[in-house]
Amino acid sequence: MGFLDGLLGRRKPARPNLDSLFAIPAAAVTLQVSMDFLSTGQGAVAFRSVEGRAFADVEAEVRALTQEVQALAAALAGAAAPSTVTAAVSKAAAAESKAVTAGSKAADGGK
Repeated sequence: MGFLDGLLGRRKPARPNLDSLFAIPAAAVTLQVSMDFLSTGQGAVAFRSVEGRAFADVEAEVRALTQEVQALAAALAGAAAPSTVTAAVSKAAAAESKAVTAGSKAADGGK
């Protein structure tokens, strides 16, 4: 870091700790062998929460899309009329496209 960077308050970004990342599979095997824990095949990663209106809008659209997909699955399971299924698929595809576009705008800082 140079003198000007220190004067302007810039910091070098933290380097990733890859050792921790690659230790996860070994930890999973250890838990399975020593404690009989079995993987469900699902997992999650937690980051700090994102603030801002753009993220809230994208989150709301993704939740709506998820609900529409669940409704579509229920309609398919109930042998709904083909026109109803086609309309639901079209609506879900439009919502997904809108959510992806909004997400990319939010990632670009709303540009």
